[in-house]
Amino acid sequence: MESGSCFRPRILVTLLFLLSLYCTSVRAGPVGVCYGRNGDNLPTPLQAVASLRAKGITKVRIFDADASVLQAFADSGIAVSITVSNLDLTGIALDQGVSDAWVLNNVLPYVPATSISSIAVGTEVMMTNAGNLSSFLVPAMRNIFTSLKTNNLDSAIQVVSPNSMTVLSKSYPPSAGTFDPAIVNTVVIPMLSFLQQTRSPFMLNSYPYYAYVNDPKGVPLEYALFTSTVGVIDSNNQLHYTNLFDAQVDAVYAAMDALNFSDINIVVAETGWPSKGDSTENAASVKNAQTYNQNLVNELVRDQSGTPRKPGQVMEAYIFSLYNENQKADPESERNFGILYADGTEVYTLNFYGGADGGFQVQNRTWCVARNDASNSSLRIAIDYACGEGRANCDAIQEGGACYEPNTYVNHASYAFNDYFQKSNMDPRACNFSGTANLTQRDPSYGNCVFYSKLPSSGYLQSPQAYYGFTAMLALVFLLLFRG
Repeated sequence: MESGSCFRPRILVTLLFLLSLYCTSVRAGPVGVCYGRNGDNLPTPLQAVASLRAKGITKVRIFDADASVLQAFADSGIAVSITVSNLDLTGIALDQGVSDAWVLNNVLPYVPATSISSIAVGTEVMMTNAGNLSSFLVPAMRNIFTSLKTNNLDSAIQVVSPNSMTVLSKSYPPSAGTFDPAIVNTVVIPMLSFLQQTRSPFMLNSYPYYAYVNDPKGVPLEYALFTSTVGVIDSNNQLHYTNLFDAQVDAVYAAMDALNFSDINIVVAETGWPSKGDSTENAASVKNAQTYNQNLVNELVRDQSGTPRKPGQVMEAYIFSLYNENQKADPESERNFGILYADGTEVYTLNFYGGADGGFQVQNRTWCVARNDASNSSLRIAIDYACGEGRANCDAIQEGGACYEPNTYVNHASYAFNDYFQKSNMDPRACNFSGTANLTQRDPSYGNCVFYSKLPSSGYLQSPQAYYGFTAMLALVFLLLFRG
């Protein structure tokens, strides 16, 4: 009896503890973003962190190890991959002391408050235009790993190096994927051996956009955008590919298999699609960018189907990029890969939980406002819908109302959009209005005009999987508490 009387409270305490962990640990999934900062009009790192958290993004790549950025990510719950510049490779490869100093200055001051998940040693070093750096790549990776091991961080922080598709001399069909013979023995095999020994992934930059742009007649746009209903059959193994992303990844898997490195996973370090281009870049559009990135998230987060060569294997990827970067070189598309404008508003809606089944992605106070570049005619139609069929309360934008002035379509639409969005439980899909609206975390209220924003729902109910898991856990608690 005594043991039984103690058993139930112990179960209760244990289950409630597990429940509390469950409620605070659910993450958005395997898709992160690249946080580039090649612009003179970008938000501060702290504002960037807020934007990432609002979208439920829990992993990010930066292309340096900037102190202000790493400090901003402290206690954010976002894992950060940092980068060793190509300019630092030679010194780190030739001198362990230089490597130790790099880790001392760029890692140790920030962990564990900032969760540094990996160190990318160089960027696309094996490309032919990277000069003679390739011979220093693996020695630099080994020295960085040794520096981490000296500080007992080798099991917490992976050492990797992103590679472009140019490391392959052949990628079609995917089963024929082959590494460039010029670098196989000198760089590829030593790097794969290192990755295998340290259980780290092969980092791949995969851009179906560029494959389409370089060969629009040979690569159907639908195949690049994940919307093909036909796809491609690999003639060697009869595997069916419905999109180019999977085909590119599997070409690298095939190349590694051919060298007997079948146990190394691939993480896609960069992928994305531009929302705008110059007059010759017809495929660069908001519609195509949203289609590509949302379909990518759906495949990796919701479906988790793997690739035809690796079915069922969960893959990680980083979308390039967080912001449009106005200081990048031509063409115009290079400056328009961001999912957010420089003011923090969305270029297009992107659900990082995966499609219509994804649930909420808003975690902080958020408003829905009209895009400044939307036409008055489009905004007028959207206002009519929001205030009419959408049942938004538009009294404040009537003449004499608190939000009537300034009497502009953008202002009136912003108020109507936001009221509709808030009444739709802050579902990001309710902030679109045919592409005329964006989400923002900057309060658009002014004077006596107040834009309402309710507190977002708790994070543990932000996806169907989390909801059902939470419900099952709660049911178990009550079953054990109240059974006879």
